[in-house]
Amino acid sequence: MLTIKGKIIIASILAFGVTLGIFSFVVYKNLRQSELAKLDARLESHAEKLNSEIEEQNDEGVFPALDDLFDIRTDGLPLVHVQVWDLTGHIVLPDSLLRRLPDRRGHDPVPTTAVTQNLSSPLGELRCQWYPIEVDEQNRYVLQLAAPMTSVHETLRQLRVLFAITIPLALLFVAAAAYIIVRVAFRPLSSMAAAAQTIDATNLDSRIDVPAAQDEVRALAETLNRMMARIEAAFRSQRQFIADASHELRTPLTIMCSELEYAQKSGSPDVIQDSIRITLSEIDRLSRMVDGLLLLARADAAQIRVSHQRLRLDELIVEIVQLVRRLAESRHTPLEVQIDDAVE
Repeated sequence: MLTIKGKIIIASILAFGVTLGIFSFVVYKNLRQSELAKLDARLESHAEKLNSEIEEQNDEGVFPALDDLFDIRTDGLPLVHVQVWDLTGHIVLPDSLLRRLPDRRGHDPVPTTAVTQNLSSPLGELRCQWYPIEVDEQNRYVLQLAAPMTSVHETLRQLRVLFAITIPLALLFVAAAAYIIVRVAFRPLSSMAAAAQTIDATNLDSRIDVPAAQDEVRALAETLNRMMARIEAAFRSQRQFIADASHELRTPLTIMCSELEYAQKSGSPDVIQDSIRITLSEIDRLSRMVDGLLLLARADAAQIRVSHQRLRLDELIVEIVQLVRRLAESRHTPLEVQIDDAVE
């Protein structure tokens, strides 16, 4: 069964993993768009140079050869494929690679802005763009440029390798950090559990050490200590109740034994009748005492409502003296009672 510590550690790893995954996806996507934007900007810059060259040569009545266009280079593009179309869709300057690839299907014959498309070729994926070429302020040709996306793929590959190394290490670090934090945080709870296991009916006065920090763990320790205090008070009350009940039950039993022994030794009918009367009275007292104990048990369980009544204490004392007088005489102990006023 998975413990709370394990659940917290797993939840921390999952939360950090999801966050890291979203962050990595956003970084990867933004870097790809950035690299493609750089490549498009270089192609556009190269297209402007080629446009200027074509327009300049066209003014001289000569259309530049493909080799002349290849001589024009731009920074960051080591290899560029160039192909020129006229407005009728014929290739004016062909490229051996591009002429075998799909053209600008779905686009206008003469685009007013740059049209970008990724094409697959035997040499790999190409970033292809079409640009309108103006001659005498009119669109006369369509320039097709294509550059390998090797640099983009290499940059993204390096980023994937970096993610493949750093993400597992980051998750491992988070797991270790979560384990240490959880272990330190749960150390007071472990101590409290160990201390609670040592408490039984013989040492209910033991208490759990309260941490110094003002946090939930301290509140839990204080709550447990208050609960132990209530349990100790309940056990103490129960033991006192048992002791009091034993004492109260022993007194009438002692009186009955004394009366029966006295009647047995005396042999007088009057004494025997008197002893029987006292014994029956004590039996009735025991019965009432048992009923009282049951009443106390029900009252302790809040099953009845206790009511108060007035009691003549002087009469109760006289009755008790009469009950134990015979026992006192058997032990040669004088017993007298003197009550001047009624006491309630």
